[in-house]
Amino acid sequence: MRSYSKLFVLLLLSACSVSHEQKLLQEAADIHNTALLIAEELEATLKHNTIPPDSVAAILIDIEAWENDLVEVPGNEHHHDHEGHNHSHDPVHVTAEEMLQLQLELKQRIEQIKKRVEALTKKDATI
Repeated sequence: MRSYSKLFVLLLLSACSVSHEQKLLQEAADIHNTALLIAEELEATLKHNTIPPDSVAAILIDIEAWENDLVEVPGNEHHHDHEGHNHSHDPVHVTAEEMLQLQLELKQRIEQIKKRVEALTKKDATI
């Protein structure tokens, strides 16, 4: 009887751990998808704006470098359109916490690029 109790406790603990991991991966996937939307909006903004061509070229290079660094969150591979995005679908062996941190850093990078574009857009509007 004691063996079953220990087994039940171990199963319960592992289920809680998996659930926590799944929550972290879902959060990472949400952040990843939001970052992709920001990148798509930036690319559209750059196509339909009067920002100087040299600035657009530099920003597009930064966006491409960002896209090359993207890592797909396990289980999220088919939740977005792949057109124009060439990020890796090779499995990355990191913990759920590390994946979340990675996605947060990637989102922060694209947000910094967005701020640069917004600053150029505002500067362009005042000319």
